[in-house]
Amino acid sequence: MNVARNTKNSRLFLAALFSLLSVVGTGSVAAGDLLAAPISGGLFRNKVNVGEFADLPVTMNLKTVRSMAQEAEIGFKGIKINIVRDPSLKGRGVLGYAHPNGKQIDLYPDAFSSPDTLIRTLGHERTHAFQFKTFGPAKDSVMSGRFEDAAYGIEDAFILHWKRSR
Repeated sequence: MNVARNTKNSRLFLAALFSLLSVVGTGSVAAGDLLAAPISGGLFRNKVNVGEFADLPVTMNLKTVRSMAQEAEIGFKGIKINIVRDPSLKGRGVLGYAHPNGKQIDLYPDAFSSPDTLIRTLGHERTHAFQFKTFGPAKDSVMSGRFEDAAYGIEDAFILHWKRSR
């Protein structure tokens, strides 16, 4: 009861502290730019990209991803979205990865290079998640190629739908 509550509060405090230290440690942004709205438990969201990602025009946070996915009506029920903040991947053209279990999608920094790119990536990776749940992971290179062709082929439809719905 009280022990569980204190443990939860301690974890929230440490998570907030480490998050703040990692951002402040870059020295690249003013303290006022770091904080937007508080989240439950006293944590805060970044409202701008910081450090190595400061020049990316789309904010690298789950709130932005969920909001844009909702605008484009791309459903992610039952799928975990993970944002990979690895500076070594920036500028390499790697956008996303759908795990073969169909239950997780990783988004890489270049996916946040424009709103269109994020929507394309979300649609592309969501298509893979659907393929994996429906057919299982690709059994060979032919099937893998077909999965990729289908995912690339549907990207424009996601963009058109998103732009028409705004």
